Amino acid sequence: MIKNWTSTIIKPQAFIIFFFLFLSSVFSENNNSCSQCNFKNSSEDRYCLECGAEIRSVSQEEQSRGKDLEKQKILNAFMGAEEEFNRAQTIKDEKQKKMCYEAAALHVSVACSKGASFFDRADWKKLSEIKWKCDTALSTLRKRLKMQGVRVPLIKVGSALYVDVLFNETKKHRMILDTGCSSTLISETLAKELLLPPGAFVMSTMADGRLVQSRQVFLSSIKLENAEVKNVTAQMIPGINEELLGGGLLGMAFLENFKFQIDTENSELILEPQ
Repeated sequence: MIKNWTSTIIKPQAFIIFFFLFLSSVFSENNNSCSQCNFKNSSEDRYCLECGAEIRSVSQEEQSRGKDLEKQKILNAFMGAEEEFNRAQTIKDEKQKKMCYEAAALHVSVACSKGASFFDRADWKKLSEIKWKCDTALSTLRKRLKMQGVRVPLIKVGSALYVDVLFNETKKHRMILDTGCSSTLISETLAKELLLPPGAFVMSTMADGRLVQSRQVFLSSIKLENAEVKNVTAQMIPGINEELLGGGLLGMAFLENFKFQIDTENSELILEPQ
């Protein structure tokens, strides 16, 4: 009788103790309390989200997985360098070629971060060769592209050369390119389209030497392709022959900001920085 009574008491107590131990283990597994700030982090957190203190050491499995990911990252960079370098060899456009070489060089820098010991001799030699060829090609391309400057298409009509000019980032008009004109002359129609208030009266010299009365106007920008000049004072000439001159004459007020030359063979105006 006593034995049976004792067993009925002990069993519920054992169950209660086991239940609390189970809850404790679950709680400790899902909550990684920080010893410094008592913030309860999840079991996956290695560092406390509140104070940044280390609350869990990295297991060997995690270390192995991290090394595998890092190795894959380096190998991907190596393959990316090869791919971009080979692609650069097939591209004729020099700007796109330069972009491919720059991408290859970036991959190379990532791949080289572990040093020669990470690769076998053949792969390290190939990587070093790609790096040297990329650096050499980029140096040459950057110099060549800088020398080329901006190339603006010329439209030839009779003996006149026209260019398409963007004014104030809003209106594009075809203008005669006139290196004999000291300023930039625009038509009254273009001035009205750009909502330019007329300024003071001035005398402007035309290419044939004639003096004509004009009015000063202020342009926030004149742009040919990627070549731009800001804050330009131009002259608006009433009654200009728009059928012949288009929007007007683009003269030295714009061109003097660049080293320029006219490539008659390719019908282009070449603009380079001063």
